[in-house]
Amino acid sequence: MNRKSIIVIALLLVGAIGGFFLHKDYSYRQEHGQVTAVDLFSFEQEVDNVQDTKPVLIYFYRQEKNAPGDEAQMEVVEKFAWRNAHDVKVVKVNVAHLENLPVALAHGAVRVPSFVFVSQGKHVNGQNGAAADYNELKRLYGLVKNQP
Repeated sequence: MNRKSIIVIALLLVGAIGGFFLHKDYSYRQEHGQVTAVDLFSFEQEVDNVQDTKPVLIYFYRQEKNAPGDEAQMEVVEKFAWRNAHDVKVVKVNVAHLENLPVALAHGAVRVPSFVFVSQGKHVNGQNGAAADYNELKRLYGLVKNQP
């Protein structure tokens, strides 16, 4: 084998290994990088049982019919969930359903949209009633992660 063939084989091997890991990461994000809808009855399973292993972002919202602000905020939350799939679980709670109001009140979400990070019994609340951008969600995540 000459030098050129060895270089081509090495590049193909590196490309194949890199492609394998990219596919594996993409598959993980497809499964864990989504926003999970929860309610009063699934809250314990999706949030309380997970918060000891990784932080959970709870997004409290009120479903309005085709409201552009709601759609824009959901895009920000979905982007955060996708980019931080390995580190954070993201759930959404629709407070338009009356059974979800006790969950919202228990976490201090008195106005919507509200963002609450929970991790190992610690809570970090965002500003109630104010939309959050990606950087604000990262800031709140940093606060819950760095709490003693």
